[in-house]
Amino acid sequence: SRSASIQLHLHLERKEAWELFKSKVGDNTLRRDPYIKDLAKKVAKECCGLPLALNVIGETMASKTMVQEWKNALVVLTKSAAEFPDMENKILPILKCSYDSLVDENIKSCFLY
Repeated sequence: SRSASIQLHLHLERKEAWELFKSKVGDNTLRRDPYIKDLAKKVAKECCGLPLALNVIGETMASKTMVQEWKNALVVLTKSAAEFPDMENKILPILKCSYDSLVDENIKSCFLY
């Protein structure tokens, strides 16, 4: 069904999430230091497969070329996740409801991107 398909797009599997995050960060940043790629994988994991989070945080981190910047981001994301442990279960239904209320298929495609 369409809603089952939508759920898959709202929550990516780990490999898909990493690919999306990596595409937003860019190879230049990921290759800057050997530790950055490892930290980037941890940062991507903290995004819980949510495309919006992966896009926004990936684009934000694209300009971060120092290991300490990546460590700081990981601390912030980890701390935030601990403060809001059930946030994913609260956000996904809201996103799905927002998506379902859109009538234009083009806008729905943009929402999923």
